[in-house]
Amino acid sequence: MPERTRILLPHNAMRREQLRLQLEKYRTRDADASFQAPELRFWELYKLEVLTRLLEDGVVDTYELAAELTDQYGCLDGDGFQNACEVIDDYCKTGGQNVSYGGLEKIAV
Repeated sequence: MPERTRILLPHNAMRREQLRLQLEKYRTRDADASFQAPELRFWELYKLEVLTRLLEDGVVDTYELAAELTDQYGCLDGDGFQNACEVIDDYCKTGGQNVSYGGLEKIAV
């Protein structure tokens, strides 16, 4: 399980719109890959789940979400989930300046 962390929806309207547009991209990718088993696309599913929850609720408790996803899928790819949380958090804070190829530059993807 990840350490207890919260990701907060930014107050900046432009940043929120950027997040909404990013969610649309994730949904398109998910639809395009829907023929694959979930365990083959966890990294993308996690980003979709984290961002959806953030936009709906305004906050994501990553510990609680990790537990929910573990129940839902029967397992949790810790590296993939951490990457998803860090990517979404970076989009909230910097607009994704540290994200490349679907992950943070410090995380090999």
